[in-house]
Amino acid sequence: MRVKLAVDWQRFEELRAQSQRCLIQFLEAELELGFTFVDSAAYQRDLGQAQHSLHTIGEARKAAAAIHHFLGRIDNPEIRDAIADRCSQLDRALPAPEAAPP
Repeated sequence: MRVKLAVDWQRFEELRAQSQRCLIQFLEAELELGFTFVDSAAYQRDLGQAQHSLHTIGEARKAAAAIHHFLGRIDNPEIRDAIADRCSQLDRALPAPEAAPP
């Protein structure tokens, strides 16, 4: 016995578009958060709070990792490229692990 499923393609496409919007908003928020962490870590380092600075840089790295993880799921190539460019800027703003303060 075969069961035929009825698919509401219009609703499917609406949900897919909504999912894409949410993903893009999430990645943009992660970018902003990552840059905020980088700025905060620099401020903490300037205050002599090396351990706090290291922790905050670690949080920025987590934000960058999340962006890299989900970036390929963006359907629109222009939006994907724009987020990838900003993520590259974030990557460059992060100190190399060996250059991080002790």
